[in-house]
Amino acid sequence: GSNRWRVADFAEGDKGDDEEVKIRFFDTHAQAVEGGMRGDTPRSLWPPEGGEIKGIENCARFLPNDNDTGGFFVAILRKVR
Repeated sequence: GSNRWRVADFAEGDKGDDEEVKIRFFDTHAQAVEGGMRGDTPRSLWPPEGGEIKGIENCARFLPNDNDTGGFFVAILRKVR
């Protein structure tokens, strides 16, 4: 797992001259707000600032590459008696 990640957004104009979608990345929520990230920009898209996330190494983040859907996290949980 990763303790830090960037959040992607479509760049202004969406497509370049070669018809490829242009994407920009933001390291923090503040950077996204200043950069004019589209739509609702909840802080929960980014890891907590200055803090560790306990147990995140047991998780994985999956992003779709073939369709226009959101990414999601998967974690393996073990029941402790």
